[in-house]
Amino acid sequence: MEIRNKKRILLMIAGTVVLVIALAMYLVNNNSTPVESTPEEQPMATTTDIFDMEPIVPEAKVSTEGWKTCRNEEYGYEFQFPGEWHIYGADSYSNPPEGYKRYIVRESQECNGPAVLVASYDVTLSAAGNPDESSIRVLVRNTTTSQKMNAQGKFINPSNIREVDEYYTRKNNEKISLYSIDNINALLRLYSYPQDQIPNESWNIDVFIDALRYEINLGGRSQDPVRDIHETILSTFRFLDKENTSTEAEV
Repeated sequence: MEIRNKKRILLMIAGTVVLVIALAMYLVNNNSTPVESTPEEQPMATTTDIFDMEPIVPEAKVSTEGWKTCRNEEYGYEFQFPGEWHIYGADSYSNPPEGYKRYIVRESQECNGPAVLVASYDVTLSAAGNPDESSIRVLVRNTTTSQKMNAQGKFINPSNIREVDEYYTRKNNEKISLYSIDNINALLRLYSYPQDQIPNESWNIDVFIDALRYEINLGGRSQDPVRDIHETILSTFRFLDKENTSTEAEV
């Protein structure tokens, strides 16, 4: 009889311990505060407004002795360039049937038309292949009539440098700077690309005057002496009297 009582007592003690442990686990699980996961902080994208930048003013880095002047009376600008370079204006292009692309087929004697190219090489013979070759191209567009298609297939028509920055620069990840052409704010877009393991750059500068957009493109090696020639050319760029400037620009 005494043995049975001991077993009963032991069973009661064991049951009580199990109940106490179960109750303790229940209280712990229900009273604990869940720890919220803290998301990793993502670096915030930083953008600099173009008008908060200090404009870059081009300086003459090489001598302009012996240089010639490209003066386009019709579209209101002029600039100097090395005397041995070649000019390709409106009369340099072929006159193909409608729907076919125009090509440069001859050299011009003067800068004329809405699209002017001045290059250190003969464009009619070959494209630029030597890394020391370079060029300047000026394309004038009427912002009230001309349109251009962006990478998304949408037609756009920038009318100021802020819109150019929005449409092109932010999408293409080009380096941008506020530039100054003849004391007028311009947008400089730098696009770098390798060519035969030699760093090349395309300088794209947009200037807006009244209803006209001047697109200035300088292509060539991104190192001296080509870069110095580019900057010297830009330091000579001037806009002429606008009263006689044509608005029949490239579309």
